[in-house]
Amino acid sequence: MRAIAICLLINVIVKLISPKLPTMYLFSGVIELESSGPSLDLLSLFMSGFFFVLSSIFQYGAAVQNDSDEIV
Repeated sequence: MRAIAICLLINVIVKLISPKLPTMYLFSGVIELESSGPSLDLLSLFMSGFFFVLSSIFQYGAAVQNDSDEIV
């Protein structure tokens, strides 16, 4: 889970620091140039946070399970 969160966070950072690249689109027979630059991908950022929280919950659950097993 933590690896997925880290990968999503790296994806957000790469999209933020990437330079503007002109891209060409063919729209109804006319070629249009459109520049795509750095952008903040909020969905990936929220998903990264979700997976960090989920991995923390699982890590806490594993610690509680380990304590429970040692008591018995």
